[in-house]
Amino acid sequence: MVPQSQIQFPGSINKSAPDDMFSALGKNGQFLNIIPSQKMVWIRMGDNPDNALVPFLFNEDIWKYINELECHSSTENTTLNKVLDYQVFPNPAHDILQIFKIENTEFKPIKHEIINIWGNILISKIGDGNSCSIDISSLASGAYLAQLSNNHWTETHRFIKI
Repeated sequence: MVPQSQIQFPGSINKSAPDDMFSALGKNGQFLNIIPSQKMVWIRMGDNPDNALVPFLFNEDIWKYINELECHSSTENTTLNKVLDYQVFPNPAHDILQIFKIENTEFKPIKHEIINIWGNILISKIGDGNSCSIDISSLASGAYLAQLSNNHWTETHRFIKI
């Protein structure tokens, strides 16, 4: 459909988009695209930087850009949403972050990294696999990841620095 129209078009209005895309087009260039085959949902909100109206055909330009992106999958086992082998506390933390083993696991982390929300490694420390204390007093307040890893395994914990 075109914004402010009740007309449904057969076929795709965006030739670069996947065939199974459902799209809702709103006023001023607001787009909601749902692509079941790619398990993808993306939303475009906001006005044009020059305050001009955003044409609904801008959705095609965005799809051309998305199709040119290079995506790579990882073979690393990142365990962000499972029962974890290590505990990171306190959370929120102020000066020191403690890491303790809570499961008997064969994989002991040899590297402990503190990563910001942009993926930058801010602190890196080698540990013995049982426990580790990391001084985070130099970090600004905010959300961070504590990533524990060795050559075969990675475990990631979220924490807040206050």
